[in-house]
This record gives sequence, structure tokens and C-alpha cells, in this order.
Amino acid sequence: MSRFGFSASRHIGKATVRNRVKRLLREVVRKKIDAIQPGWDCLFVARNPAVEADYHEIESAVTQLLCRANVFINEQN
Repeated sequence: MSRFGFSASRHIGKATVRNRVKRLLREVVRKKIDAIQPGWDCLFVARNPAVEADYHEIESAVTQLLCRANVFINEQN
């Protein structure tokens, strides 16, 4: 099974903002975990644009990153 870490520094905003961004990232990964090859360790570091992004924008960004890293099984979303 792959492992994932989520980080958001204080430059992102207050705790509630950082936690919201990390919750969104976790949810996207949770929904895609079955399509990810086992054995990967991934760390997602939130940047400022993630604060204003909605779920679909974050989902698109995470999917694009995982595709670039070639961690999907059969290269499917």
C-alpha cells in the first residue's frame, strides 16, 4: 500500500485554512487510492493558490501530479 503525507506551512494561513486544504487533499487521494500502485511514498506540500481553490481544482492538480509521477495503475484517473 502507498503512503501519503500532507503539509501546509503557516505561510498558507491560519490553522483552519491549513486544515481545510489538507482535508481536501486527503479526500482526493482517498478517492483515487485504488488506482495508485502500491509501494509509493508521496508528500503533498500545499502552496498559496490551494487556499482559494475548490475541490475540483485540487482534484485536477493532484491527478495531474500523480500522472506525471506515473503512479497510476494502467494510467487511468
